[in-house]
Amino acid sequence: MAAATPQTIERSATAQGDGTTDYYVNGRSWPYFTVQYDTTNGAAGTNTLTLWASNRDDGTAPADLAAADWTDITNAWTGAASYVADAFAVASVLRAFRWLRVRIIRAADGGAADGAWTIRVRQTQ
Repeated sequence: MAAATPQTIERSATAQGDGTTDYYVNGRSWPYFTVQYDTTNGAAGTNTLTLWASNRDDGTAPADLAAADWTDITNAWTGAASYVADAFAVASVLRAFRWLRVRIIRAADGGAADGAWTIRVRQTQ
């Protein structure tokens, strides 16, 4: 059986003000992940990245899952509670969750709306 081709999901945002942005990654059939985070905080404010997982697999879209369906795995997976600077996280153990949520919280922007980031998630078997 041939291995599936690794997949990379890339999402970028510019001119971001205060708020929360979530990106969802389908974990089915992809037991290993890396997450690359490139951030530009801008003149004011910070961008904070956290990683969340859910095993709920009943057809509910990940954006519609309740808060209780998600577990913050950032520290368990990467050894850090969150990231406010560029980072590269590697899942060095087999991952078995159904959904990965990459969450960016933009805060203390002061109305500048000048935050930016790029997220790259690579999935392999």
